[in-house]
Amino acid sequence: MDKISAVVITYNASASIGKCIDALKKVSDEIIVIDSFSTDDTPHICKQKSINLFQQSWLGFGPQKNFGISKASNNYILSIDADEIISDELAASIIAEKNKGLIGLYSLLFLHHYYFDFAKHGVAGPEPKTRMFDKTKVTWNEREVHEALIIPEGEKIKQLKGYLFHYSYASISHQINKINNYTSLGAKQLYKKGKKHFLLKMIFSPPANFIVSYFIRLGFLDGIHGFVLASFAAHESFVKYAKLWEMEMKEKMEPAN
Repeated sequence: MDKISAVVITYNASASIGKCIDALKKVSDEIIVIDSFSTDDTPHICKQKSINLFQQSWLGFGPQKNFGISKASNNYILSIDADEIISDELAASIIAEKNKGLIGLYSLLFLHHYYFDFAKHGVAGPEPKTRMFDKTKVTWNEREVHEALIIPEGEKIKQLKGYLFHYSYASISHQINKINNYTSLGAKQLYKKGKKHFLLKMIFSPPANFIVSYFIRLGFLDGIHGFVLASFAAHESFVKYAKLWEMEMKEKMEPAN
């Protein structure tokens, strides 16, 4: 049977990290948590669970996950976040693949929970993401936000049965706080790349995101829940490009040396 190292990055995740680890123990031979010096009980909970805990100042999503992979003893990595919990059906699928012998990459079907229910449609609806892979062939890119795996051409990806439950946001206030952080990181990333065509993006990107989420991807079938999520998709896009505009204005207003 092949062995799997689970890698989880955390910061103030005391509400979910215990359940996350308990589910991972069903499928993983090693669990590594990379904690960004949480100020809540996250480190204490991890130590109680007898897993490998490392403290690392925040490097950005991609670099932080790669740091975690560097601590793994096994080649196969199961990379998830602290607010993601493996379902029993998904656990059974992973164990079955381990017994057969792990080959290629594996995608997990995410089911996102917002506030009080799982999103069934829209941009927040169920989606497959590649999260189990051989670290000798695949790694994360170095993006600070919206990180992605660098996958060699021709690698086969198998969809596993069962859901990975993602408890995205406990409340609307929680989502607003997270959006504020993600949009700052996203704007910074665009600014570093020299992206400055923000006006058209501010005008057209928000309504386009709403239309895709609410109409094209059938978010309206989720009722008010779907409308709220589509509205936040539009809001997040606008705020990111507004922050990009703010960065450029600050640069122009800085006195020349």
